[in-house]
Amino acid sequence: MKPSLFTAAALSLALALPAVATNTHFATGDLLLTFQKVGSTNTVYADLGSASSFRGATAGTYASNKLNIVDLNATLTSAFGASWASDPNVYVGAAGVYNVSSTSSVVVNGDASRTLYVSAARNAVGSVGSSNSSAPTVGSNTDMTGAAAAILTQNNIFGDVGTSFPTGYDAQLIISPTSVSQIDDKQPVTTFNGSNFQGTAFGVFGGGIQQQGDASAFGNFGSAGTVEFALDLYRIVAVNGKANEIDGTLRTGDFQGTITINSSGKVSFVAGIAASTATPFESWIAGYTTITATADKASAADPDGDGLSNLTEFVLGGNPSVSNPSAGPAAVISGNNLAVSFTRSAASVGNTTAVVQYSTDLSTWLATDVTTPTTSGAQTVNVPTSKASNGKLFTRLKVTQP
Repeated sequence: MKPSLFTAAALSLALALPAVATNTHFATGDLLLTFQKVGSTNTVYADLGSASSFRGATAGTYASNKLNIVDLNATLTSAFGASWASDPNVYVGAAGVYNVSSTSSVVVNGDASRTLYVSAARNAVGSVGSSNSSAPTVGSNTDMTGAAAAILTQNNIFGDVGTSFPTGYDAQLIISPTSVSQIDDKQPVTTFNGSNFQGTAFGVFGGGIQQQGDASAFGNFGSAGTVEFALDLYRIVAVNGKANEIDGTLRTGDFQGTITINSSGKVSFVAGIAASTATPFESWIAGYTTITATADKASAADPDGDGLSNLTEFVLGGNPSVSNPSAGPAAVISGNNLAVSFTRSAASVGNTTAVVQYSTDLSTWLATDVTTPTTSGAQTVNVPTSKASNGKLFTRLKVTQP
């Protein structure tokens, strides 16, 4: 534990107040969780560690859930009373940033200058792993810099700027009886030196970064359990394209996950579910759970041995795990044509090509004078019998994907 920052006399005075400090070293770039209560001069700050450790898009995968990383019950009870979890006068929000420079090329942990982490009030339980709030949008470089400066002002109030944050996610807690907290764009709840302070610093986000307490539980968040507060965390970047930087959507918040606080004061982070990068074919074949070998999931593979590749089955709406040779295209003589019929699945339209070809020797295949529809549903393609040579005419459906 770090040594106390108070002398014995100062510590005695602090203990006589309704608030105490247990640690005051908040490092630049940390994500700070801030609690306020209407009518109270106390503000509770909880350092959750490096903001970038909550980033979801590292190496194309989403961060693991972080469960019970901080226990705030004793601290919040001391500051706001035992009913803090169900008190509608209690508000909570989170924010973090590294620096405010508009020209710096410094990249820290994959985040460039003025990369903001800001919470948003979640509207309902919704789907765990997906946002249920309005993504904050920042309009200009000036707004980004102003918001970054405001976050740093708040997060460095008690901090020794530059002090290294310990490894891991140990709680760094403080209750301030005369806070200048600026994580408030809903209520003028914070008092500084006897005067109400309206936290306008985050007005750039359009309001709503805090969530209000409620007498009933907010809902169940899977591995995080039943919670009282749930804040969606967004990452906002001013620039991208810098070396070693994790790109994001410029000036619009990219959802990273949800910070939750349960009635026992346990803080967890439920990571966001990454947007799928799978192709429609990959998503389709993944649905056949009996096909387990990677090689059998390839587009050219035929795990059921019916002569139809997986990609062909995808285009025809077949089942790659059950042999059914009759699922392939059918060809019959119809007047002066060899009519080729098949049914194309809607899922394959736009991401695959399907072309009827003909041949007279099973070696050279052509599609001249043959038009294959690109829509879904039942299709019939007519190949003129005049294309035959020595009474031979063969057809096939060739399917490919980009």
